[in-house]
Amino acid sequence: MIVRAIQNSFRDTDNATLLKIFLFLLLLGLFVVGVSAIVTHYITIQGTPLVDQIRHYRTLSLVVYFGYVILATIVVPLPTLPADIVFLGIFNPWKILAIRLIADLIGGAFAFYAARIFGKKLLKRWFRPSTYEQIVKASQHVSWKQYFWVTMFPLINTEVMAYAGGLSALNFVTVILTLFVGVSYRLLIVYLFIHI
Repeated sequence: MIVRAIQNSFRDTDNATLLKIFLFLLLLGLFVVGVSAIVTHYITIQGTPLVDQIRHYRTLSLVVYFGYVILATIVVPLPTLPADIVFLGIFNPWKILAIRLIADLIGGAFAFYAARIFGKKLLKRWFRPSTYEQIVKASQHVSWKQYFWVTMFPLINTEVMAYAGGLSALNFVTVILTLFVGVSYRLLIVYLFIHI
């Protein structure tokens, strides 16, 4: 139903192009989820000297966490889930959720403007001219509703969607508000998963 609603609003774009874009976003999201899951599963840091240092240097640790989340939002494959789990377990979870949300939005703003300024030049180098034209055409016809529904899809990273928003004709405020909603509900899910 959601896919059909998105498809109907892309009337001028062929289905193959839409499917390629959606599959690319989905695969990238699955890749980042997989990297986060592997790192979280195989690296246990609770009760280690690192956790003791984080507790000892509370303010510095929060600043480093803030900076890391901004960097991980810009460099999409960097996992944030392990850091989120550690910091949510050590500090006041609402403070961590607020720090994470603000850092995500700052990183999303950088990603949006990087895609707006450099995105089309990079896509032109990566794809054949016909594919490039299809991607640009599809991105220019994205409505805020389509962008919202794709961003809310759990396996598609909001970080990737910040770049996608920069390629589209959507304005900055629409993209940032959509990212705010998407990041907020994902963080609440992580918080509930850890504390239940």
